[in-house]
Amino acid sequence: MRGQRFSEEQIVRILREVKLGMKVTEVCPRYGISEQTYYRWKAKYAEPEVHQAGRIRQLQEENEQLKARLTTLSVEHQELKDRLKIG
Repeated sequence: MRGQRFSEEQIVRILREVKLGMKVTEVCPRYGISEQTYYRWKAKYAEPEVHQAGRIRQLQEENEQLKARLTTLSVEHQELKDRLKIG
């Protein structure tokens, strides 16, 4: 199987060019892709799908938990440092 020629960042950049006003028929030849490839990429990368929205929500919740844990650990760390200074 052939590897992917474009990274996700490059694909998003190509999609953005069309979104900003360039025509698909101008962008595709510039990057050596077919219009079919462009529309496949657009369906995949341009708009988050329902399952991606769930994943985003899950990551946000995990991020909040990690922030809370970091806060707790920072407080504990400071308390230990204070104890060492006193003792």
